[in-house]
Amino acid sequence: MKKKWFGMVSVLMVLAVLFTGLPAMAQADTDDETGARPLCPTLGIRAPRLAMVGQEVTITVYEQGSGTPVEGAFVFALSRDNAEIFKAEVAALREDSTIADADKDYRSLADVYGEFIDITDEDGEVRHTFDEAGWYLLVTVKGGYYPGGFAPIAIRPAVKALGIRAPQTAPVGEEVTITVFDRVTQEPVEGALVFALSPGAAEALKEEIALYRGDETVAATEIDYESLVRMYGELLDITDEDGEVRHTFDRAGRYLLVAVKPHYLPGFAQITIKPMVKALGIRAPRTAPVGEEVTITVFERGTGEPVEGAFVFALSRDNAEALKAEIATLREHSATDAADIDYKALADIYGEFIDITDENGEVHHAFDEAGWYLLLAVKLDYLPAFRPIHIGTVPTALVIRAPRTAPVGEVVTIGVFDRNTGGPVEGAGVWALSRDNALALNEEMSSLREEAVSAADTDYEALVHIYGEFIDWTDENGEVRHAFDEAGWYLLVAVKPGCYPGFAPIRVGEFAKALGIRAPRMDPVGQEVTIGVFERRTQSPVEGAGVWAVSRDNIGVLKQEIAQLREKAGTATNDVDFEPLVSLVGEFIDWTDENGEVRHTFEEPGLYLLVAVKGGYYPGFAPIQIRSLSVDASGNVLQANGLKQVQALQVNGLRPVQEEQANGPKLVQAQQADVSASPKVFRWTNTTRNQVQLNSQTEIAEAD
Repeated sequence: MKKKWFGMVSVLMVLAVLFTGLPAMAQADTDDETGARPLCPTLGIRAPRLAMVGQEVTITVYEQGSGTPVEGAFVFALSRDNAEIFKAEVAALREDSTIADADKDYRSLADVYGEFIDITDEDGEVRHTFDEAGWYLLVTVKGGYYPGGFAPIAIRPAVKALGIRAPQTAPVGEEVTITVFDRVTQEPVEGALVFALSPGAAEALKEEIALYRGDETVAATEIDYESLVRMYGELLDITDEDGEVRHTFDRAGRYLLVAVKPHYLPGFAQITIKPMVKALGIRAPRTAPVGEEVTITVFERGTGEPVEGAFVFALSRDNAEALKAEIATLREHSATDAADIDYKALADIYGEFIDITDENGEVHHAFDEAGWYLLLAVKLDYLPAFRPIHIGTVPTALVIRAPRTAPVGEVVTIGVFDRNTGGPVEGAGVWALSRDNALALNEEMSSLREEAVSAADTDYEALVHIYGEFIDWTDENGEVRHAFDEAGWYLLVAVKPGCYPGFAPIRVGEFAKALGIRAPRMDPVGQEVTIGVFERRTQSPVEGAGVWAVSRDNIGVLKQEIAQLREKAGTATNDVDFEPLVSLVGEFIDWTDENGEVRHTFEEPGLYLLVAVKGGYYPGFAPIQIRSLSVDASGNVLQANGLKQVQALQVNGLRPVQEEQANGPKLVQAQQADVSASPKVFRWTNTTRNQVQLNSQTEIAEAD
């Protein structure tokens, strides 16, 4: 029995020794294998977590630990389902001890489960634009690296939304510029409708919009926001090509500005319109003799009504400057509003009190000393009024009225008047000076002023006779008539003994004749429209001009072709035959009668560009919006629908002719239509385009 137990104990001891050594041996093998395999660097990846469809994304690959950018790494995008499978496969491949780390092909896994984007540059970057919305996992692989870095990114659909830029506050009666832009691109948006809503209406609108957005069957961008806003707000205007509208609020209050356009989410902005501060005005003669009673009237600027109880002061020139400096200092260095400054206290310091206005807003005063004075009217809760007055003998000053431009050879009427009384001046001499001589005359007169030579003692006629060309003496109506035979810039000068001379510039040249169009900006379908065509410079009606209507889709085509013709024609634009060009893209309406008019009834709603054409003239352009009408069961008109953009369509190619440009007119530019968006766009064939250009070039050559 003892032998049996002894044998069993011996066996157990042997087994214990064997089992104790096995883990140590296994650990030794593992340590040898780990020590033989160097640590593999791991890639990291940086990218935004959110982006929009169509928005370029920058993805950066770097080495974890050092942060060094990695060039030549392959970047992939994986869907949500494939991302989980890819991660599991990568983990399994990493744990596979039968394959050396250097031989593990992570890129093949990425090729199977992901979509290849690009290879990183020397900065470790790739740039990519996703064209589909969704959730993606960005991964990167490169030989010799472990792909341990992953970056999720959510790509949202490109929802177009409007934004509004406008001042937070503005006073009543001051023009405000409101700009509408695309929130994603920050570009201005043309053709957006801008409304103003009161606070109560704004809350009601928000509740209404929330109800519509709760309907998941309608996309947020497809909701008819225009109809909703029309129910609660007042339309201010439609944005122009710069995305701007200008509006003057006539009532104080807080408003919500709302901008809407089809296929856009609306834009919102708050604006507070402050009440207008009442301001005084002064009526008084500019000059008066010493000792002669002067009537000074004080009135309210906004209404023109006389103001009783206003204090009137007279300030010398030096004190007037000191007062202005004091007021400027108060406004700059204190929080005091202009209306809260104690102007009477300042006037008491710097001015001489005259009187208090009566019920007619008047005071009467006779100045006993010659000189220049500043009249000042002040009253509590009003901004003050200022007006200069000269007491003493004042030489008569001449003024010239003449056109700013004139064609060569056309008779021009030049009128000379008394600046103070406005009456015509007979017997004044009129001269014309070239630009260089005008500058020389100005230097000569400046020298005389510096030498303190009085105006009354200056012989202006002798000076002007040296530098200018005499035209004529004014008649009893203060007029002379003259036709310039050379193009150029001239300074007209009128002189008469005992008077300050009068000056007026005039530009003489060969000015291109251009047509203009007068037509309503908006009209309903089925209502007759009167369209007037006139010559821009003279404003005279033009008979025999053809009038066409060009649809929105063809406006861009017309603009491109006219720009090409203008480029080939150079300054001979009036020699181009625009009629074949316009007839190809527009619908002919009629020829103008002796009054320069045509009448037409539009049968289809939409935006049209009216074009007037006549040989020897540059075409005229005017937009018109034709609205559709909604009727009830009884045929009564309910509301005009389809209000769209009715702006002046002045974008890059069609701009009104400027009379002052002697070197040739600018082309009138039509609106840049989105020609790629509509299947109805007129497509030009090379044959048609070449034929139009050939005809135009032939006519230009013949004219030359």
